[in-house]
Amino acid sequence: MKTKYIILIFISILSLALTHFETPFQQQITNDDTFLFTWSINSEEQLIKFELDVKTTGWVGLGISPTGTMINSDMFIGYIQKDGKTIMNDRFSTSHLVPSLDTDLGGKDDLTDVTGTFKNGRTSISFVRKLVTGDKNDIDISKDKSYTMIFSYREQGNPETENSFLIHSGKFSKELILHPSSGQSTTIQTLAEKYKDQKDIRSMYIAFDKVEVPEEPTAYTCRYFNVNDIINKDNNSDKKDTSYHAVGFEAAIDNEAFVHHIVVFGCDMRNVLWHDKMFRCDGTSSDCQENLFGWAPGQKTIEFPPEAGMLWGTNNSYFVMMQIHYNNPTKVANQVDSTGVTIFYTHKLRQYDIGVTLLGPVVFGITIPPNKQNVTVSNTCPVSCMNTIPEDGFKVIIHFFHAHKLGRKVRAIVKKPDGTIDSTTFRTDAYDFEHQNLIISETPYEFKRGYSMETICEYDSTGMDKLTTGGIGTNDEMCVVYFYYYPKENGPYVCTSRAGDPNSLTTDNTDICVIATKTERVQLIVIGSSQFLTNSVLLAVFSLVIMFL
Repeated sequence: MKTKYIILIFISILSLALTHFETPFQQQITNDDTFLFTWSINSEEQLIKFELDVKTTGWVGLGISPTGTMINSDMFIGYIQKDGKTIMNDRFSTSHLVPSLDTDLGGKDDLTDVTGTFKNGRTSISFVRKLVTGDKNDIDISKDKSYTMIFSYREQGNPETENSFLIHSGKFSKELILHPSSGQSTTIQTLAEKYKDQKDIRSMYIAFDKVEVPEEPTAYTCRYFNVNDIINKDNNSDKKDTSYHAVGFEAAIDNEAFVHHIVVFGCDMRNVLWHDKMFRCDGTSSDCQENLFGWAPGQKTIEFPPEAGMLWGTNNSYFVMMQIHYNNPTKVANQVDSTGVTIFYTHKLRQYDIGVTLLGPVVFGITIPPNKQNVTVSNTCPVSCMNTIPEDGFKVIIHFFHAHKLGRKVRAIVKKPDGTIDSTTFRTDAYDFEHQNLIISETPYEFKRGYSMETICEYDSTGMDKLTTGGIGTNDEMCVVYFYYYPKENGPYVCTSRAGDPNSLTTDNTDICVIATKTERVQLIVIGSSQFLTNSVLLAVFSLVIMFL
């Protein structure tokens, strides 16, 4: 009997030794070598081996996310105990709290060959799982498919029990192809790589130049750019009368710990008091109100479809203003930032101009009581506004959602004239402030005259001890749905509430919308009684909606 067991053990060890993993891939997740991620594939046995190598004495975590958020992610969290034993758990995340063990959710632990070491201040843990496990709580890994990978770690402090993890010290994400074909890159192709051989598409870069991050919890810094001058310089041209289409944007975040969001605004060139210096802009500029590009944590590159572009150039965003919201809650000193945006553009104008629509309540109408698990705020883009657009309507090509730290769900419900309701296309039930993904429509979504839209945000204020209101700070709240659409002249620029909504701007039975036109930046349309705020005040409030992502 003893001989039989020895043979079985020997066979198991031999089998493991013969398991062949192909050449490993590696990604540096942080700007330095703090977090290294390595993986390799065994195609014959359909296995994948993960290794996390992190400069930490605490726990390390890895997740495969369908949306870039923590919720509904396939998670793996591990650490090395004081006695040297390595722990790595197979988990699934159903909330923003500690992910549950798969076995507690009716699944199984699919991790094998867990090993770990701690040396020179670094924790290294590796483990193996099947590409397809058959477990309802696992995400299958398919060939040539990209996945949003989530990485996290705790600098020090391991759990005393399996579910007593302290909050992460660092959290990151990266889009990767885990099982690429031979010769294929594991990273997603950048726009610069895609366009490098397309002579009709050029690029320009606008950026801050080592700006000091304010020692304040919430601060906004801006800088103007004369984009025509930049283009003419790049092209060695003296032309001043050329229009062009922006076809894509890529943000390059420098000091990730402090950059909350970026917005690039188009400016009215007739009124801008030009200067080439960075300046504080905690209020909005009445001359720079057209939202051209926005970035928030977790977002991907924006690329427009081949039939449409965002019009820039002569009388169309001759000047732009880049605004960065810095979030520095602990008032850390001596931090600098050189974040920028690459704009890809073409002089070959496309068929349609792209516009941006903003839906949702004005920020100062939002109130969220403390310690409530589910608080709902809603707002309507009414039929009275949508009846003012051309009959053929407009097509949405990209949408994304924005709230702050208490936001959990965001959706826009579309109501059609025939009574049909679409409550599934524009929604996320797993909103995560750290991962605000852009959703690119495979087929443009058509809006027609007579449609209406209701924006609904749900918040969780559990643990808060005071009222949270809408505002510009990270610890305030917002509720916004953004649409990139075409043709620009057919859609509303801003569409907001009607009477009876507690978040309404108006004091009477009035609906308000702002419609983009070909000849003017915006056209204000007010339908209803005469008791409403003045146009200048309304536009100032609308600009706040646009400004504070």
